[in-house]
Parts: sequence; structure tokens; C-alpha cells
Amino acid sequence: MRVTIIFCLGGFLSPAAAQESAQERLAKFKASQGQIAQLQEKVEKAPDDQKAYRALLEAGLDQYELIYAREHYPADIRENILKLKVVMEDMYTLQESINESGMPVGVTVPDLLQRLKAQKVRYARRRSVPLIDPWGTPYRFFIFPENGQYKIVSAGSDKKFDPENLRITEDELRQAPEKRSSKMSDDIVFIDGRNFTKIYDYPKKAQTFLYTRCRPADEVRKVRCW
Repeated sequence: MRVTIIFCLGGFLSPAAAQESAQERLAKFKASQGQIAQLQEKVEKAPDDQKAYRALLEAGLDQYELIYAREHYPADIRENILKLKVVMEDMYTLQESINESGMPVGVTVPDLLQRLKAQKVRYARRRSVPLIDPWGTPYRFFIFPENGQYKIVSAGSDKKFDPENLRITEDELRQAPEKRSSKMSDDIVFIDGRNFTKIYDYPKKAQTFLYTRCRPADEVRKVRCW
């Protein structure tokens, strides 16, 4: 079963889109809906197909720009948004997968990785747990032994980890504020209980797209990407 989503096409369009007729805007919206529906089917049938998943996210961003953004993002900004969307989805999925089997108190990182490799993402139980970031580098995990809290780190686009992120401390768990980075090459850090503590400073207008969970293959009643 799919959720039919109806948007108001007035008041949220970019200046360029506002010059188009209502019929032209409606036609674009319907074409976008049709494309997303087709891509959703592909992802549902092959939930580990990263190319299909990427295409679905891209179509979702296209529609987000059409309905909510006041501009079309330049190609490099779009690429950053899409890569960051994948990282954020991965880290939230990893959090759910880890927490589902209980906090890893007394569990080593190799044991945690083995557990995750054997696991499927919750709900439909068909998608593998994501362990590699969109630049091809495995996520790094760090576990605080006393309570099982953990940190997940992506090396970013340069595929190099910042040495300061290759550990986990009690102070970090208790006090780590969110830090914004101006470069996609910097690490992206997620701490259980504190969410993202270091993240790329994405365009503010893209926040709704980035923070709305995307579960096209995992939860039948939530098949949209944003």
C-alpha cells in the first residue's frame, strides 16, 4: 500500500516556477510522482541496490525543489545534499539496528560488526544494515565500555579520518555539542544519545528533505523519501 501525498502547489514554488502556468506546474508534479512511484517499486524489489536507492533520493530532491525550495540547487550543492542524506539515513538506521538488539555493553567493535553484518534492517527485514558510507569507506564504530554508548564516524569525501574522532570519551558522551563543518571532506560524527555532533553545514532550505526519514523498502506505510 502506498501513501498518496497531496501538496498545495501555490505559495511554495521557486520564482522561476511561479512564472509557469498552473497546468504546467501540475504536469511536472504528476510526472514527478510517477517517476518516484516507479523508483519506489525498484527499491522495494531490490532494497540493497544502491543505484536505485540513489535515483529515488534524487527524484525526491527534484520534487522537494519543485514544491518547497525557492531555487534549484547548483549541481555541486545537490551532490552534497544527496551524499549527506545517505549518511544521515545510514546512521539513523545503524542506531535503530544496534538499539534493537540491546546496548552493546561489554561488546567489542568486531563483535558488533559481526552482529550487524548478520542483521537486516527492521520492519521488512530485507535490507542489509549499511556499513559503508557513500564514498566507499567503512563507517567506524567506537563503544564506551561502561554503558555501551557508541559513536559512528564517516570519514567524509576525502576518505581520511580525523585522529581526534578515532576514540570515544566520557566527556564527549556527556557534553558534545553539535559542530557544523564547511567542508564535505570533514568527518561526520554521530553519538547515540546526542545525535549528530559533527555534520556538514548543509543549506538551511534543505533541512526538511534531509531530516525526514526515508524508508522506501522497510516500512510499507512510509514509502516516500522525504
